[in-house]
Amino acid sequence: MVRVLVVDDNIDSAATMRDFLRANGYECLLAKTGKEALELIQEEPEVVILDIDLPDINGMELLKRFKSVMPGIDVFLVSANQAWETESKAKELGASAFLEKPVELLSLLDLIERIHKKAGGVNERA
Repeated sequence: MVRVLVVDDNIDSAATMRDFLRANGYECLLAKTGKEALELIQEEPEVVILDIDLPDINGMELLKRFKSVMPGIDVFLVSANQAWETESKAKELGASAFLEKPVELLSLLDLIERIHKKAGGVNERA
């Protein structure tokens, strides 16, 4: 079973994604702060859905930290304010995708399934 970590300070948005993913057979962890996300990364999720605008740690900084610990992890950055510069920087830092809020759930599911199949479901750990 693929484990997904959803990191979003908007608890309604996060809970909607969590419930949808669970209903589609995914194990789903939830964090509303960067600090919580750093603790839950120890659970070794295969995919992280990461809001850029968190109250304590910027999502780009978290992306860097996650990739340093688990280089093969798929991180989807999410933002209500999609800017080309931000998307470009996210890709440079290793983001697998950049999604605009509100996240279209069926598209998210399709993206997770395509990336997971392409990678063979395997993460490499540093």
